[in-house]
Amino acid sequence: MTVEEMEKISYQHPIIFFDGLCVLCAGSVRFILKHDKKGVFRYCPLQSNSATSIAKEIVKDEDYETVVALFRGKKYFKSDVTLLVIEQLGGAWKLLGFLKIFPRSIRDWFYAIIVKHRYSWFGKRDSCYRPTAEQESRFL
Repeated sequence: MTVEEMEKISYQHPIIFFDGLCVLCAGSVRFILKHDKKGVFRYCPLQSNSATSIAKEIVKDEDYETVVALFRGKKYFKSDVTLLVIEQLGGAWKLLGFLKIFPRSIRDWFYAIIVKHRYSWFGKRDSCYRPTAEQESRFL
């Protein structure tokens, strides 16, 4: 899959690139899958063949360790991905939208602490997260 193909998909579905070895990241994806009743999001582990070269092209100068989202041709990084998820999930989750009142620098500072310690605090898998058969169509 090319960057252009990913961007085309992103006009219909936000694509979340995530660390498939990170227990916290995989848990976050499972959480989103459970609450995304409309099937809006698509997912791509950073360790997958689809993501390896594409994510590096999308991320470029950003920290490759971070979660990245691509939606309608726009790139989202770090805490902005969380806000995008909240917005797209809708319903009661939108109440967490108040986090927008905090400047991105403050949100990303907290995000960076979690990213730095995610393996020691939450664990690291030996292999990449695998979707269930029902979830397979939502993974790139």
